[in-house]
Amino acid sequence: MIYRDIINEVLRRLREDQMTDWSGNLSSANGPTDYHKMVGDFVNDAKYEVEHYWDWQVLRVTSAISTSDGVMSYSLLGAGRDFKVLDVIDTSTGTILNQMSSADINTRVFPTANIAKGEPSSYGFNGIDDNLDMVVDVWPLPNDTRRINFNVVKPQDKLQLAETHCYVNEQAVILGAYMRALAERGEDGGTQVSVAAGEYVNILSRAVQIDAGKTQMEMTWYAN
Repeated sequence: MIYRDIINEVLRRLREDQMTDWSGNLSSANGPTDYHKMVGDFVNDAKYEVEHYWDWQVLRVTSAISTSDGVMSYSLLGAGRDFKVLDVIDTSTGTILNQMSSADINTRVFPTANIAKGEPSSYGFNGIDDNLDMVVDVWPLPNDTRRINFNVVKPQDKLQLAETHCYVNEQAVILGAYMRALAERGEDGGTQVSVAAGEYVNILSRAVQIDAGKTQMEMTWYAN
């Protein structure tokens, strides 16, 4: 479902006029009213909440770094800043890299005269670069070129254009935005808001159950 249709679904529940001919960017378009734009903001708020509720399959992407001999720090392109790491793997060997704190890495790389070189076995995040991409340090210091994949859960960018599709469960986003719009109005002394909140939670729970069926092995724990 596209951004415009989601907003219209919320507006219809609020008994407000829908936007039938809007196109382009909501914030700069002339047709939508300030109220329409506020509902659009509620949609993005609800989308953000839904995205961070579960490790949705539709939000999983792979970003990679390519190591160079003697280089410790790399920019993780394409992942943005708001992501969750699922696993990090050296594609050359199949080795899973473990996460380390920057402090732990620093104790191993300084003084630089004694730094170990070899196949990276650990990584740690170290701020952002000038392009706002996360910086990754690897240890030991690489001694060759290899591809290291970062499998992450990355939320979709904020919805702005009318015809942008929403990745996560649209019904949950609609009800989450509707709940927020009702709360903003203060209708029915909060009774209707409570009903909408209950429906939102139920839909979100069902969506998680369905998505969890695609990743059953992630929910299996083994004791050694």
